[in-house]
Amino acid sequence: MKNAARANRLSCESFGLAVVLAVLALVLNQLDAYPDGAPVSSCKYWSPWHEPYTEPVSSIPPYSIKTYMDVVRPNALVPVCLFGQEPFKGFMLQAITTDGDVVGTFELRDQDKGRVQLMNCSTMGTMDTVCHTEKNHKKVQSFRWRAPTDYEGQIVFRAVIVRNYSIFWRNLESLPFQIKLDVDN
Repeated sequence: MKNAARANRLSCESFGLAVVLAVLALVLNQLDAYPDGAPVSSCKYWSPWHEPYTEPVSSIPPYSIKTYMDVVRPNALVPVCLFGQEPFKGFMLQAITTDGDVVGTFELRDQDKGRVQLMNCSTMGTMDTVCHTEKNHKKVQSFRWRAPTDYEGQIVFRAVIVRNYSIFWRNLESLPFQIKLDVDN
């Protein structure tokens, strides 16, 4: 009788442990929503859309976007970097005109493969947006962006930076730079 009661108690404890582990697995799975990068819907809403949805942080972000160029020619290859005073897990980055149009094309380097993905967020059919595909913490992420051949004017890079599941900043912008046909004038 004692053995039967003990076996029953162990079965109940094992079942309880299994339930706790199953719930924990579900919660942890939710914490890593979109570990393979942002869904295309992020283009429209310019937000990570983690469930439950949270608003972007309104404080000054501990992140910046650097281009190191003031003027470039059409079709120029422009290096761009995301820098963080604090680590970040996710990002989306694109170049926009003063009218808010997404322009240009990001190009993957060999070392980028498996770490970032290119997306088409505009109607131009180009890979105009780059985002993370891995959830590792990073403080620096660099890219190559190709300026459009048919645009002359001011450009800024715009980003969403995700520190963790529920903390993100939206609409971070680089300093503006110019695309000019004649860079000497």
